[in-house]
Amino acid sequence: MQLIKKEIKKTFELAYPVIIGQLGFIMMGVVDSIMVGSVGAVPLAAASVGNSLFILISIVGLGISISVTPCFRFFAALRMTSDKNYKS
Repeated sequence: MQLIKKEIKKTFELAYPVIIGQLGFIMMGVVDSIMVGSVGAVPLAAASVGNSLFILISIVGLGISISVTPCFRFFAALRMTSDKNYKS
């Protein structure tokens, strides 16, 4: 049980900055809705669509950036195993 608590703590320490960043994205949409909501329904709908597109583009960019690191590591490992003169 101690090991599980220790791993949960380590995982939360890694996830904490991501949680803060995601809350920032969400709060930006909330603040936009509050500011534009007093103008009218059509501007509020436009702001909501814009916010949805912004989040979609951000998620795609985050997914691409997350997937790049393992790809580079994979190709580096291939190079290390195939290059007989490689010294670590």
